[in-house]
Amino acid sequence: MGLGKMLGFGGKGKIHVNTEKPTYFPGEIVNGNVFCDIKEPIECEAVVMKCKGKEKVYWQETRTRTDDEGHSHTYEVDFDAKKDFFVEKIVLSAVTQKIPVGQWVYPFSFQLPMGIPPSFSFKDSCWRGGENNKIKAKVEYKFKGTVEAKGSFAKDLKGDAKVVIMDAPVASFPPGKMEKTQDVKFCCCISKGEVELGVEMDKGAYFVGETAQIRVDIKNDCAYDIEKMKAKLYRTLILRADGHTKKFKHEMNRMEYEGVKEGDEGHQLQQLPLHGEFLPQTESKHITCRYQVEIECAVPWCPDVERHVPLGLYEAPRVQWGYTPPAGLEYYPPPPM
Repeated sequence: MGLGKMLGFGGKGKIHVNTEKPTYFPGEIVNGNVFCDIKEPIECEAVVMKCKGKEKVYWQETRTRTDDEGHSHTYEVDFDAKKDFFVEKIVLSAVTQKIPVGQWVYPFSFQLPMGIPPSFSFKDSCWRGGENNKIKAKVEYKFKGTVEAKGSFAKDLKGDAKVVIMDAPVASFPPGKMEKTQDVKFCCCISKGEVELGVEMDKGAYFVGETAQIRVDIKNDCAYDIEKMKAKLYRTLILRADGHTKKFKHEMNRMEYEGVKEGDEGHQLQQLPLHGEFLPQTESKHITCRYQVEIECAVPWCPDVERHVPLGLYEAPRVQWGYTPPAGLEYYPPPPM
């Protein structure tokens, strides 16, 4: 039992925080409420809202060293970094008062700064490939409501809510389009003609779980058949801390399609489901997570002809979020002091 509870300051109520929607964009105004469910009268100095945006990153690498006797030893090296994007304290009630028993609501508003990075969260001890890096990385935006109780041993009442930040609406991203003409070289040195490859996405950004519709145009003027076409989804995660960079690239999904004969042209609508081990897309000082589609023409004995098209990939907006007062429970503006 904590000291505050022993002295009669514990269990006096609960704090809940909600916002009017779960997802925001930089520069938008976050409107929300601090709900105070007071079970016993509380002497308080203020009711405040603490708004904070931050990023933190940590990973571990295994190194090997050789001692003077020629024996090898492994050891771990830690890398970590953090940054605050904003820290603001909004006073919702500044008068020293006794909050009576009841359900009270304190509205708040906060304008998000421009230029803040999208939300991100990842914690894993081992990638699928077996490399152990004990990664912890996040970009987080939290709104914490607090009833600052009066007295040395009094316990503050606290509650919080997190919101998701996206860099722009999904529909605002222009569709990716790439074209390339490549000299096909046998064993990387003897020219065997050219392959023209054009790739056009149906959208510039997607929600995870959607299927990308990709128009692929191929003109095969080389001396070999293109054996098959491949559409791949890649995720790249880059972490930066202590002057070091760690990069991870993972293939999340692939589909294969028929190739194109020597001297022929092909026009395909390739479908690529966008699923796999999803991480939110972001770009910050210490964390980069991005996605791209790779269209590949497999030519025997020659380097593949490839086009890489970046795309946005995001989690679909949540239908339910934050705190919803139970049916029959009403909250009221705080009584005048």
